[in-house]
Amino acid sequence: MKVNGEYLTYADNGNRDVGLYVDKNEIVAGRYFEIEILSLGRSGIIALGLVPDDYPANNQPGWKENSIGYHGDDGRLYHERGTETQFGPTWHVGDKIGLQTYMFLTCRDRCYHDSFTVNVVFTRNGKGVGTRTIDNVNFRLYPAIGMQSSGEKVKVILDA
Repeated sequence: MKVNGEYLTYADNGNRDVGLYVDKNEIVAGRYFEIEILSLGRSGIIALGLVPDDYPANNQPGWKENSIGYHGDDGRLYHERGTETQFGPTWHVGDKIGLQTYMFLTCRDRCYHDSFTVNVVFTRNGKGVGTRTIDNVNFRLYPAIGMQSSGEKVKVILDA
């Protein structure tokens, strides 16, 4: 994956490896970020989601534990270990896909670590697509964009 300022472009190395961009700033309550689809490339295998700081680089958001991702090629939501459900529409050039987080402290005094419930709201062109809840979060989550087919290009708008 090539990063040029606020633009991400995917160039396939022939192995169909995932290109994963993870923002350096963790999510906080109320954070909103989005991507604008500039090119779907060959297949439009683009995902937007949240991942922990130790997430494996060759995986789309939502494919592994403690992550979630809305995938544009099939409109499915992947949440941990690749579990998928039909979620929303597929994405097209010009679409703006967003993610908003809401966090609630769920465990403090009798826990080893503070634990949060995180409500994740996905949008498409400013309208809600759906919400998912992640319970018992006691680790940091980061905005992530995955890409996997040659020629894909997005504009990243962090803290939109």
